[in-house]
Amino acid sequence: MDDRVGTRITEVPHKALTGEIKAYYIMGEDPLQTEADLGPVRKGIEALDFVVVQDIFMTKTAEMADVLLPATPGEHGGVFTCADRGFQRFEQAIPPAGNVKRDWEIISLLASELGYPMHYENNQQIWDEMRELCPLFYGVTWEKMGDMGHVQWPCPTLDHPGTPWLYKDNRFDTPLRAAVRHRGARRRSARMTSGRWCSAPCGKSGIIPAAR
Repeated sequence: MDDRVGTRITEVPHKALTGEIKAYYIMGEDPLQTEADLGPVRKGIEALDFVVVQDIFMTKTAEMADVLLPATPGEHGGVFTCADRGFQRFEQAIPPAGNVKRDWEIISLLASELGYPMHYENNQQIWDEMRELCPLFYGVTWEKMGDMGHVQWPCPTLDHPGTPWLYKDNRFDTPLRAAVRHRGARRRSARMTSGRWCSAPCGKSGIIPAAR
């Protein structure tokens, strides 16, 4: 795997405006509705020479695409994951109609045309490749997800059941096996309350209602 850090999504608008990025392939994302500062995002996308959007919805970003690749919502299977470190397998609901393609098929066909052949036949082949590349996922086999329904990493071996609690018994991945705490310097808020604002910073945490 490439050890270089790629461009973060928040960096794309600036690099588009400076000409460092000229084309943008957006897959399953809608930056024109989800980013915090939409003004620079719109200007950045407008400055690009070529925009491709691959999505199951006609999003605001998709409306600005030069090429729109419609992916399948229910015509494919795969693996879901979320912030609980869990993996859950899901199956195809209906067969694809016409010439619509699954997400991984679109990527494979495009990569092959660009000179990097990708000849996967199914979701399991792709998942097995991910397992080989990430030791923490290795034990999460296609069959185990089907049998258990939900498997949480770390799951390093084939007989491992998964890890529901990442730091059980307060044991962390540090030399002393304890959590490392960092305290930053306190800073005064740059913006005080006024008749327009209804809240104000309060001490070490949170906010409190501001009196008018």
